[in-house]
Amino acid sequence: MSHELRSPLMTLTSSVAVLEARRNELSERSKTALDLLSIDLSRFSRLVEDLLEISRFDGGVASLENSSIKIHSLVSATLRTLRIDSSILVELTPISDLYVRGDKRRLGRALSNLLTNGIQHGGGITAVSISSKEDYVEIAIEDAGPGVAESERSEIFDRFSRGSSAGRRGDDTGSGLGLSMVHEDIRLHGGQVWVEDRLDEKSGARFIIQLPMMEEIGSE
Repeated sequence: MSHELRSPLMTLTSSVAVLEARRNELSERSKTALDLLSIDLSRFSRLVEDLLEISRFDGGVASLENSSIKIHSLVSATLRTLRIDSSILVELTPISDLYVRGDKRRLGRALSNLLTNGIQHGGGITAVSISSKEDYVEIAIEDAGPGVAESERSEIFDRFSRGSSAGRRGDDTGSGLGLSMVHEDIRLHGGQVWVEDRLDEKSGARFIIQLPMMEEIGSE
């Protein structure tokens, strides 16, 4: 299935790249059509990759490439990749170095999905905090959006769920798989993810990732 889906996508992507290289030779109408095609192709490619990953979860073949991960470094790197001001990162624990054992790619993707969700649908990220609680590390991401109704706080992690506000998002190009993949990636690590109200009682959502902390601090 992977080959059958990826092969035509590679052909389409190569064809679009050829057209992009000769963009100056196109009419304005053709340029507009090319832009729309590029956007839809990019979205379709992401959807295919997400669906293939979901199939691995369902088939029980999703694996972890575990290593010792310094949480502060992982969060900071993800903020830089998404060009989010790192000054919003707050450490609420006296322990400067918190480590988990996990798959850096999957955990990075989970963080990226939550941050992107807050940027696109939550009015922007207002705070990211790291803390320890008993034997767990918690990463909290707060946004400035309308928040998530209590009745939807479980179902937003379901596949293809976009919440009650999806119909009002005119620029929403998401597949509805982002949060469900966050849930699956965190579950593979023996952790949890949930959403609640912001602690300062202002409008917005607070997404929390909870992961088992390493008993012994290793190298990053």
